[in-house]
Amino acid sequence: MSVKPARENWWGETWAVFLKDVRSEMRTPSAVATILLFGLVTLVTVSFLVRVEGQGLTELGLIENYVEVLQADPNARILGTVPEGTPTRHAVLAGLLWIILFFSAMAGLPRTFLKEEEMRTAPALRLTALPSAVFAGKLLFNVGLMLTVVSVIFPLYLFMLHPWIKNWPLFVGYLVAGSLGMAGSTTIVGAMVARAGGRTYLMLPLAFPILLPILVFAINGTAAASRGIPGNYLIPLVSYVVAMVTLSALLFDYVWSDR
Repeated sequence: MSVKPARENWWGETWAVFLKDVRSEMRTPSAVATILLFGLVTLVTVSFLVRVEGQGLTELGLIENYVEVLQADPNARILGTVPEGTPTRHAVLAGLLWIILFFSAMAGLPRTFLKEEEMRTAPALRLTALPSAVFAGKLLFNVGLMLTVVSVIFPLYLFMLHPWIKNWPLFVGYLVAGSLGMAGSTTIVGAMVARAGGRTYLMLPLAFPILLPILVFAINGTAAASRGIPGNYLIPLVSYVVAMVTLSALLFDYVWSDR
């Protein structure tokens, strides 16, 4: 009987873990439903409660010759308008977008490991797949899950909050890189939460320090891309994501294995 090379086995195990999670999610879409419902409710609430137009956001104050304008027409508009929005508006909208995505991810991404513990499939998975393959398969699933959520939430965000985006390629680059970073950095945190008995309240305090640099780079970067100004945030964002995913992969064996 021939033995497949270790590299081929690793890729096969990784793909098997990914497909298992996809099929499980299609049968009982707990993670997708949790993230989408949380994101949609938060987005609708924000769109109704947070003011993104008006003084300091799309208006800059009185125009210089407002006295003459009022004398000519008492009903004339005397506030200077900024259709694309002020820097404050760009920063507020960028922060709202990433806050929605962050808390949506915290609500659903831990489900990938919690389902293994709840369904009692974790011991079998430890016996049949390498820890690195389990991490890679879960990482691929979380990335796909996060990108799916972004593809649903972001168009609604555009429709409800009307952001003005001048540099679309750079904006999309930050959106993709930040989403990959959240999915990658929270994979090992989800495993830690599952190993701690499924205490989901631990997810936020454990993940927030790890994701804070990602949020800072992503918020500042998307705000800069919206304004169309240069901002050197994409390189440090990608570098941090690569470093965190690499470190998580190295530490995953100690979190996942029974020792």
